[in-house]
Amino acid sequence: MQKYYAQGTVESNPVVTNMPNGKKMAKFQLICEESYYSRDGLKTITDIVPVVLWGRKADAGAINIKKGDNLLVVGKIKTVMMKQGDFSFPLTEVHADSFDFIKPRRGGDNRAEYDEEEESLPSSNSYDYTPSSIEFEDL
Repeated sequence: MQKYYAQGTVESNPVVTNMPNGKKMAKFQLICEESYYSRDGLKTITDIVPVVLWGRKADAGAINIKKGDNLLVVGKIKTVMMKQGDFSFPLTEVHADSFDFIKPRRGGDNRAEYDEEEESLPSSNSYDYTPSSIEFEDL
């Protein structure tokens, strides 16, 4: 069994598609950053992770997830073959089993602007991981 965890910021509102089999699919991209120190100073690696929600999770995501939200996504990594003209290529996505909204402790919604007077890198305890999880079982 595989589980993939990604924490990041939603790049744009989810796009919902009705599939030919009747299921709904919602897609969005999660911007995940990792900071570390090297001999040259502070470095940041940014990954853009495509996330897919299916069924009722797609409905919930379309209603609740907005650009700029901070999310923790748990899911499985899937690779699908895409075609563009005569060219085929693999695309790796995260098919989400669940997602949690991560809200800053400082109050407000999770789209709040970061205060310039605060540290540029949040400490590991700067987020409140209170349960606000939305999890659904596909029927």
